Formats: sequence, structure tokens, C-alpha cells
Amino acid sequence: MGSSPDEVIGLFSVDLILPAALWPWGDSASNRNEYQEYSWNILGGTLSDLDKRIIEAFVVFDHASSNTVDVREVGTIIRSLGCCPSEAEIQEILVAVEDEETSGSVRLDRFLLIVSHIIQERRLQPASPEKLLKAFLTLDRDGKGYLTKEFLSKIMMEEGEPFTHEELDEMMGAAIDGETGNIPYEYYINQLMVRSEL
Repeated sequence: MGSSPDEVIGLFSVDLILPAALWPWGDSASNRNEYQEYSWNILGGTLSDLDKRIIEAFVVFDHASSNTVDVREVGTIIRSLGCCPSEAEIQEILVAVEDEETSGSVRLDRFLLIVSHIIQERRLQPASPEKLLKAFLTLDRDGKGYLTKEFLSKIMMEEGEPFTHEELDEMMGAAIDGETGNIPYEYYINQLMVRSEL
């Protein structure tokens, strides 16, 4: 197939985790309005739909309503926006957005500017269904149309950019066929595509 194992694992490590639940937007309605007004002022009165989405995602993690979030939340916020960054890409973003005055925190205005630019450039997009299928086919050397849970778990934990146990559990919960205990990868890819369109 021409793909190296690291390329194959790299695809899996950033694209195959489904979100466990919808974000709890309802708890932060008053914060959203405050942030929209704050951002409106920062941006000179122009807020795009993308800016509003970024602000909404940011607000969920600003527990102190201080227009800042902990740097440890940045990856989760970016992924909630439909991006699929690797850990290395998250580290690059952190270098760009971390508040120089208050180490360990990220301010909304800086985050909004950087992340909006990244999304508009279409960076950090998930892999296409074709690339995912190619990756699965590379791993399915016998052409069975599925991978065993044990095999895929071992690869995901030991190769490329390893998954955490939580990420692996979340992925397996969505990928495994309840009857066979295997991962029928074409069906799984279709599930990912349908859910990403919702």
C-alpha cells in the first residue's frame, strides 16, 4: 500500500476518537453573552460565526469567568471545534497562545486570534474516509475486513503517538462490534463520517 507504520498510526492517533457526549452549553449561557460582548470589543465590532463557535468552546472551560483557561484545556477545546491535532501540534499552538505574563494560562483574545487563523487555513482537519480506509487496509494484512480489539489496542498503545487508556476506551466503545468483539473498519469509518456531519 506504500504507507509506513508511523504514517498509519499517525492517522489513527488524531482522527478516530469520537466525543463521548455533547458539550454542556446550557450551564454557561450568561458567560457566553459576556464573552461575545468582550470579543466584539476586541475585534472592533466584527464577530464571525467561527469566532462565536471558538468563544463558546472557550467559555465552557473558563471556570472562573476570567477570560482565561488553563493550558491543559487547549487540546480539548480545539478538538471540540472539529480539529484533529496531534500532541506535537497542540504543543506548537500552546507556544503561540500561552499568556506570557501568567504562565499556565491562555487568554481568550490571543486564543481566538490564533485558533481562528488555524481553522480558516483548514489546518488540523480530520483524515478523509479514503485515508482512514487505506490505513485500516494496511493493518489488515489478511484482508478480513476487520481488526481484532487486541491487535488494534496493542498498536494504538505502542506505536506512533500512543493513545491514553481513556482515549482508547472511548474509541473502542464506538468501534467494536458488540456481537463479534472485532472492529469492522469500513462500518466504523462510515459511523465517523455520519457523526461528523451531524
